[in-house]
Amino acid sequence: MIESKFRKFKAGNFDIEDESRSGSPTEVDCEQLKQIIDQDRNVSTQTIALELDVCQKTIANALKRINVTFKFNRWVRHELTAQEKSGLFGSAQRSKERENSGQNCDP
Repeated sequence: MIESKFRKFKAGNFDIEDESRSGSPTEVDCEQLKQIIDQDRNVSTQTIALELDVCQKTIANALKRINVTFKFNRWVRHELTAQEKSGLFGSAQRSKERENSGQNCDP
C-alpha cells in the first residue's frame, strides 16, 4: 500500500483518495439485511452473503452495526425492547412466586 502511494506521488499524482476497485461491494443495505433476518431467523451469514453478493465478513460487520447476534440457533437483537424486558421480568417474578409457594418441579 505504501509503495503504491509512493509510486503515485513520484509520478506526480498527489491524489490521496483511494481508487475504486472491482469486486464485491463493501457495504450492505442494513434495511435489506433486517428484512432477510426477519423472514428467516435461522439464515446463515454465508446464505446472506451469497444473496447480497458480498463476503461473509461484510455481513458480520453489518450485523454488529444493527446490533444483531446469532444465539440459540437464531438471530436476535443485542438489546431487548421494553416489552421484552417486561416479559422477562414477569417470567422471573412468576418463577420466584412458584418457588416461594413450593410449586416448583423439584421433589
